[in-house]
Amino acid sequence: MPRIEAVFRRLCPNCHGEITAGRLSKGLPCSACLPEEPEQADPISIGEALQKLGKYGSYLELSYLERDFRDFSSYFEDKYGFAMSSAQRSWARRLLLLDSFSIVAPTGVGKTTLLMAYAAYRAEKDKWRVLYLVPTENLVAQTADRVSKIVGAGSCSASPMLMGSACSGSSGRQAEHGRPLASLPAVISPWQLGQSLLKTASILGTSSPPQLI
Repeated sequence: MPRIEAVFRRLCPNCHGEITAGRLSKGLPCSACLPEEPEQADPISIGEALQKLGKYGSYLELSYLERDFRDFSSYFEDKYGFAMSSAQRSWARRLLLLDSFSIVAPTGVGKTTLLMAYAAYRAEKDKWRVLYLVPTENLVAQTADRVSKIVGAGSCSASPMLMGSACSGSSGRQAEHGRPLASLPAVISPWQLGQSLLKTASILGTSSPPQLI
């Protein structure tokens, strides 16, 4: 008996056209976008094959996300000495997509560990200005110390700036690796967040509880 394969409309992950069930199950674009299946059917290899064919579409975003995720995973493991948990991997993908979302999970799951690594990663790799908000001045100091240890674990030249009313001067206290203000991860308490800082921030993180990026 001949095999009949289902065809779905508007579900190709690249061109949003028709695609067979078999291609969907393999995570591939439709045959019009990618006539031949690559030897390695992972998002990065598929994205490279689409680029060679000039088939620029939505799948390239997935390919770039996978590349960024692997880079961040390596960074995380290098700094901490262990890999991310399944929950952290899920949150990391959303962070790399620049989603705005809250993380609600029990203590000890790794929310703060992930966010500190992500803040350091963006400051070091992309030279982002990062504002990390915590509710008390004690946590300001603790967070700045932990981020300092993360960025100091390698060749990173970005250092956290500690901002709190106990610090002298309006600019706060800066770690010894001096850098321009625009590339520093700043750890501050909510009442010290001015509108001018908010306008120049690339990402905004709060901690304990809930955590928000």
